[in-house]
Amino acid sequence: CWPHVVAAVAAAAPPVAEKKLLYPIMIQGGPNNQYQQFLESMVLAKALRRKIVLAPFLSWPGGGDRQRVHAFRATFDVDAVKRF
Repeated sequence: CWPHVVAAVAAAAPPVAEKKLLYPIMIQGGPNNQYQQFLESMVLAKALRRKIVLAPFLSWPGGGDRQRVHAFRATFDVDAVKRF
């Protein structure tokens, strides 16, 4: 399903004259859901020819993790994301 959606969105996207951003809003679920949502946002950003904003990841509230917000670099390889 996703390849068809991405192809349709890319075909409908006008040529980009200026840099546009896509900010993924990952509000549902725990860390694994956020990772999946960000990966889907990366595909969408590439299809729309937009730069993606690196988002923080949140841990489960009350999950015993003292650090509520995790830096993007602690979760993903930034250089690999840039190459994508």
